[in-house]
Amino acid sequence: MTDQLDLDEDHQARTAWLLTITTDQIKHYSFETICDWLIARDDQCIARLRAACQILREQNDRQARAHARIVAALAAAPAVRSAAD
Repeated sequence: MTDQLDLDEDHQARTAWLLTITTDQIKHYSFETICDWLIARDDQCIARLRAACQILREQNDRQARAHARIVAALAAAPAVRSAAD
């Protein structure tokens, strides 16, 4: 189990290091490092897209709930006015 944790930590550290390399710098590294760099950048982009989608889903849910409350309030409004008359 400890070996797996060490591997995960090493992988995370390497990924973090890869993401510090700029586009201009990567051309000076080996083919393997370039491939790992591309994968790390792709994973980072996917993670950002997933986070953005989650935020959009949450915003959409809040908007749908607010819309439902407005519809319910509008539906109840004539009943309130009729009861006051």
